[in-house]
Amino acid sequence: MTDASFAAALAAIRFDDSGTEFETARSVTATETVGAGLAARARESGATAVASLVRADDAVLAHVVARELGVPRATIEEDLGLLTLSPRLPDGSRVAFVGLARLSERDLAAALTLLEGAGHTLTAPLFAASLQ
Repeated sequence: MTDASFAAALAAIRFDDSGTEFETARSVTATETVGAGLAARARESGATAVASLVRADDAVLAHVVARELGVPRATIEEDLGLLTLSPRLPDGSRVAFVGLARLSERDLAAALTLLEGAGHTLTAPLFAASLQ
């Protein structure tokens, strides 16, 4: 996949001009292309699992990446200030954390703490908007 095809696919699911809002339902084909591009990067990092926030579009993208890699997928959810990872990933997973728009450093640090606390390693934070 070329950088140009990745950028074109990402543009097809962009919801606003700021580049921070995406809607995967706008194009299944574009979502698949973006997911395949992220999966290639996750494969290079040695990921054995994929995680995302529970947000619908991030979860759809994570599903595509996990399917491409043939690895399990989990979501991180916050409820009353408590972060949870569900479903449980295999012990010692090397996790690619994927999403459409980049997270704040605080939110990324919280996700990293959760993953490490569960015995996993973050191999790559992969945010589609940051890779175009």
